[in-house]
Amino acid sequence: WESVESQFPAGSIVKGKITSFTDFGVFLELVPQVEGLLHQTEISWKQENQNPKDIFKVGQILDVKVLSVNREKEKISLSLKRVGENPWDSLMLNYPVGSTVKVTVTSLVPFGAFARLDAGMEGLIHISDFSWSKRIRHPEDVLKVGQEIEAKVMEIEAQKEKVSLGLKQLRPNPFETYSKGKMVKGVVTQVSDSGAVVEIEPDVEGFVPFNEISSEKFEKPSDILKAGQEVEGKIILVEAKDRKIHISIRQLERDLQRAAVKKYSGNSRGPALGDLFD
Repeated sequence: WESVESQFPAGSIVKGKITSFTDFGVFLELVPQVEGLLHQTEISWKQENQNPKDIFKVGQILDVKVLSVNREKEKISLSLKRVGENPWDSLMLNYPVGSTVKVTVTSLVPFGAFARLDAGMEGLIHISDFSWSKRIRHPEDVLKVGQEIEAKVMEIEAQKEKVSLGLKQLRPNPFETYSKGKMVKGVVTQVSDSGAVVEIEPDVEGFVPFNEISSEKFEKPSDILKAGQEVEGKIILVEAKDRKIHISIRQLERDLQRAAVKKYSGNSRGPALGDLFD
């Protein structure tokens, strides 16, 4: 090990003979009494979780790249996948930022989901990029391992071997699309004592507060609204930071009534005012 740093400098390509396997990789003998570790993640760009025993045999000779050398700790890190062309170098050309790609979900973690690109590399869909308006408790509520989905390429850091993907970015930001005063249609998905949740479009929800449900007197929102019911309303609040869109059915009803009164008030042949609200 005295001359190992000069004999096997970082970045050089060397030959090694497989001597043993571990749960995390393969040990290769470079010269007698000097071994290096080929970690499982450095075997292939496309398959990081493959079992080395299924691929290699003891005594097999491999060309590997030296990643680092620590003479004091007698450790050498090796890579097989970096001997050839690095696909990260061309990743930005094949998957430009802003493009839509097909990916396969490989694992779910509390903070998001990892998904594999066709090129073999994995990207992360952070849980904050799942939905514009819904608060996702856990990725498993939305995705499943093995599921094929479309995602938007948000960022590529080739040097760090990181790809950031997004699901909500496939659709326009509703907090930019929907503004205060706009009329919307939606389907009631939930009814509670405080109001009702209305799905305006896929992945976009609005909330109708109790006092904005109707001008009529009622005791509970469920007296007026039911799940699956289609309703129309007027947006009265948009808060992107808190992911809030509030809708008023009551105010839209009043606006329509005023418009009807105005339309017929100047028409002598039109219906009487009392007829409009029978």
